[in-house]
Amino acid sequence: MPTCVIVYDDATFNLMSFDSSIKTTTYRKFNEIANRIETDGIIKVLFVTEMLLYSNEINNYEEQLTMSSKERASHTNSELLAFFMLSMDLSFKSYYFESKEIDDMKHVASIMANPNKGSSGINLFNSILGEFEKMGKKE
Repeated sequence: MPTCVIVYDDATFNLMSFDSSIKTTTYRKFNEIANRIETDGIIKVLFVTEMLLYSNEINNYEEQLTMSSKERASHTNSELLAFFMLSMDLSFKSYYFESKEIDDMKHVASIMANPNKGSSGINLFNSILGEFEKMGKKE
C-alpha cells in the first residue's frame, strides 16, 4: 500500500497510507499534500511504494500499455520497494530495494549509503515541488 510520510517543521510527522490501483489517485494525494505545505508547515515528503519490473518477453512498450495491470503482472521478473524523498530545500533522493533482499542488511546498507540523487521519479512530486519552490521564493 503506497504511503507518504509527511514531515513538519516542529519535528513531527504523519503517515498517510492509501489504496492506489491507478496513478491518478497518487497524483490526487500529492496535490492534497501540496495544498497544505504552507499552512501546515510541511518541510519534507517521503513516499514509499512497490514497483514491478517486467521481463523482456514484452519487447513492445506500446503492447504493455494495452495490458491490464493483472496481465502485466504475469510478466514481472522483479519487485522493488521504492522510497522517494523531497525536501523543502528541493533536494530529491530515491532508494530502490529488491523485495527478495530486504532482509539482507548488507543490501539495505549499500542502498542507503548510495541514494539515487537523479530526477527519476520526481514527476510524481511536481505539485509538491512547485509549492516548495514558491515557499523558497518567499524567504
